Amino acid sequence: MSISPPTNSSALVAYQSPESLIYKSQKIAEHPSLPKTTWHVEPNSAYSVTRIKTKIVDGKPVTSSTTYEVIDAVGSSYSSSMVFIIGPKGGKGKPKVMKVVGSCKHEYEIAQLWKNKTVGLMISPKAHLVDDDKELLIMHKYDGTLYERILNLTPEQKLEAICQISSGLADLHSLKINHSDIKLTNILYDKRKNRYDIIDFEYSQTPKNNIPNRRDDIEDFREVIHSILSDRKYTPQELRLNEKSISKLGYSEEVLKYIKDVATHKNYSAQAISHLFHKALEEYRNPILT
Repeated sequence: MSISPPTNSSALVAYQSPESLIYKSQKIAEHPSLPKTTWHVEPNSAYSVTRIKTKIVDGKPVTSSTTYEVIDAVGSSYSSSMVFIIGPKGGKGKPKVMKVVGSCKHEYEIAQLWKNKTVGLMISPKAHLVDDDKELLIMHKYDGTLYERILNLTPEQKLEAICQISSGLADLHSLKINHSDIKLTNILYDKRKNRYDIIDFEYSQTPKNNIPNRRDDIEDFREVIHSILSDRKYTPQELRLNEKSISKLGYSEEVLKYIKDVATHKNYSAQAISHLFHKALEEYRNPILT
């Protein structure tokens, strides 16, 4: 199957999409730390990919290649995508995650719109490849989902997680993007970086693909907040936080006033929620003595 690179008219021009969208056996990414990084799908191999890196050593270009093979299958989604952990052949080097799906150009383009240091939003994919009837995203490997960690968070970690996620969501909304699928399993944790990031932008809405009846990010995020604070992996409407249940969370009154503010004002934006939870975290860490 032959696929040509998209023209500017087919890309998300409004978001200044990178022109480094590359297809099979072509250059797909350039990183500031390296003069050139290229990837390609290994011939006659379903899911093996090779990264070729070129760097300058003593004024001369030195090229090295690493082939990544599937180590484990993580799972699949409703969109028939498959997710694998891949590692360097021979076992030396950091593993990565590979998502295989019919189309992921939209997701790749969106994930290029923020810097990797933007806490709360996924670290940009390393590569986007097209191979016959499937597309591949090579991504950073996190240490697990918020869903898996939610029952083991300390009171401070709960506030910190909400701060990071709300900051990422606010940044996303500033780009006029609606994620449309905010949930515990779409928030990943990186232990070394101590950060929670929103992932999976497959259903994200932009001004270029504004699909009616999209899910409300704020409503979905409120459910995530309720789940985090109440130690529940799922929080039905009747168990959502209210003034009575909030008072039993174990925080000081100064911290609780910020949580109550968010819980009672349904029209707050992600930016407003982020501001209030940062205030709550600051108060928790540095209580005002009265």
